[in-house]
Amino acid sequence: MTKDQKLRNHLNYFCRYEHKDDLHEDQLTRAYLVLLKNIPMAFVGFYDLFLKGLKDSMNKTDADLSLDDIFEGLPTLSSMEYGETIEVKTQVTDIRECNRLASVLLTNKIPQDCSAVNKTRSNRARYDGEVYIGTDLGIIIENKPESENVWKEQLHPSESSLPDGFKPEEQIIKVPSVIMWADIIAQLRNLFNSGQLSAAEKNLIGDFFDFIESSPRYSSLQPYGTFEICKGNLELIEKHLINFLEENVVKGPVTTHRGWASKIDVPESYKELKFIGFELNPKATLDNKDLAPGIYISMWYGDVNQQAKEFYKLVREKGIDKIVDQLEDLKEKGWIVRTNFHLLRCSVGINWFKMPKEDARRYIDFWKDWDEEFVKQKKTWSEVLELLEKLENEKFLTIPEELRSEEFSDAPYNVCPSLGIQFGYSFEELGKLEEKGELADDMKKRIKEGLSLTGIDPQDIVKE
Repeated sequence: MTKDQKLRNHLNYFCRYEHKDDLHEDQLTRAYLVLLKNIPMAFVGFYDLFLKGLKDSMNKTDADLSLDDIFEGLPTLSSMEYGETIEVKTQVTDIRECNRLASVLLTNKIPQDCSAVNKTRSNRARYDGEVYIGTDLGIIIENKPESENVWKEQLHPSESSLPDGFKPEEQIIKVPSVIMWADIIAQLRNLFNSGQLSAAEKNLIGDFFDFIESSPRYSSLQPYGTFEICKGNLELIEKHLINFLEENVVKGPVTTHRGWASKIDVPESYKELKFIGFELNPKATLDNKDLAPGIYISMWYGDVNQQAKEFYKLVREKGIDKIVDQLEDLKEKGWIVRTNFHLLRCSVGINWFKMPKEDARRYIDFWKDWDEEFVKQKKTWSEVLELLEKLENEKFLTIPEELRSEEFSDAPYNVCPSLGIQFGYSFEELGKLEEKGELADDMKKRIKEGLSLTGIDPQDIVKE
């Protein structure tokens, strides 16, 4: 293969089409064929769908056909030797030698006309894809993501592309195999969840899902499906969560806060809260035994020093009774209220402290007067210990013994007396609410409830 041919080999993972935009159907074809070329189990799945598609077409055609007419001589899955006998091509005009030749249509719904294809067409053709299993079987692939764009002649091989000595009447399989994109996606999703793939194979399928989901033309294929379809796979759940929020719940982009959660930013005009998190809790952890596995809408008011200063200023303005009454109302609606004192050093959280369960009133009352001297940045470790001992005496936390006995470097430590509220959905609840079409409205409602604590306008954040 020449250097130029290598650069035009678009089934090389790194050689995408440069002169076709991402909405072009050839990009989708190429992406899928890359999977078939590089992931043996993906090819096995494709071949299984191919055989099923042949049988379905045979049952729908008016032609008098038997199973032998269609399936005679076709290789079985167990007979394949992947790599040595299977070849995948794209954007080719010639068909190489094969004993039988089949036509495959990839589309979104089965077209009404699945007439016989045991004939050739006279005009030249460029095939979206070709697959060969040794010399036993050749498959030409036509990709039409929208079935209304299908014209049946496209499913016929071009006479000029057939190899010498090829006998169309005998060798062309008489019906096409129609494969639904929805079935391809479902099959790949099951494979992704199977635990049988290498890391590289799983990454390839993940990239394929991301490509489809990010394309306005193909996002309706829903590679991440629903929370129910994700079947507990945390990677798929998180990606579906982000897509679901952006499409149905929030106005701004959903990004990922490293090491924490997916989140949306709160407008800068609101000083008490920086972002709303959507925390994925895969299991009840030692620190969060009361959190069932699921997704939690989380709002951590006063999570850094300046936000805490603004939050407790608001507490003084509204009055502690008003804030506590609102928190009690949120708890009755299913919210969890958490005290979350912590220190920040160079923007890195130090979460060494076990916070005992207590009523929020005492915690808020302790911090509400906000003594600037008391909460100012601590510059030495001895200052930090002095603060921690005062909090321990007030029974807000327990200082681990190693913090008393070890020396820690002197550095600026920011004091952050945060107060958090969380509303959780179990994975089962997410699936049921989404199936009933109620999840988006419920999430909007919960976000509005949480923001009401400090009066943040939800119109800036959630969709109508």
